[in-house]
Formats: sequence, C-alpha cells, structure tokens
Amino acid sequence: MQARKIISRAHEFIGTPYIENCALKNVGCDCLGLIAAVFEIDEDLRKLGFEATIEKYFSPCSQNSAKVLAFRVNDNFHFGIMVENNQFIHAHWSQGIVKNTFGNWFKARFIGAYEKKDL
Repeated sequence: MQARKIISRAHEFIGTPYIENCALKNVGCDCLGLIAAVFEIDEDLRKLGFEATIEKYFSPCSQNSAKVLAFRVNDNFHFGIMVENNQFIHAHWSQGIVKNTFGNWFKARFIGAYEKKDL
C-alpha cells in the first residue's frame, strides 16, 4: 500500500471516538483497530498479540520512514501511524483518534518503527 494512501486513510479516522476492541471509522476505534483498518488487515490483532502482529505483518524500519510506531505504556503496547514529519495519528483513550506531535512523552516510550510487509 502506498504511503499516501496510508496517510490519507489514517486522517479519515481523526475524530472517531475511542472504543476498545473496535475498528470502525466514525463509530469507534482503538489503536490496534486503527492499524488493522488503515492497513486492511482482516485479523483480530488483539488475539494475535504484539510480537506476533509485528512478526507477521510488519518489518523494522527507520523512524523517519516508519508507517507504524510502537510504544510501551506501563504494561501495555500502543500503536500509532506516522503521517508527517514528527506527527502521528493514534487512538487516545479520552480524545479518540487524534494527531499528535512525536514529542518527549512519546519518545520516552517508543520501542520501534515498522512498515507493512508485502504479503
């Protein structure tokens, strides 16, 4: 999938409310739902788990060329989609799908950058 299409699809989700275990634009979405919907992955990534999701669908890449950013927040993993230089889209538990700056708070929790494998 082309980078422009990924970025465009991610932007379409901005404003969608946060609903855990959901992946429906304008209805509700969480971070894994956002990744599955934008990258057209037809599998429940929550059941697959973090390591298996990364291994099956993504390859490591540099942060600057990344499509998917992974974070460790407390004992949980969190995902976002890089859309512009230093900007990414992700699911915020109280604000829904938003665009944020990849600032110090996120950098401190950053664990990897990935791009989708050609399957």
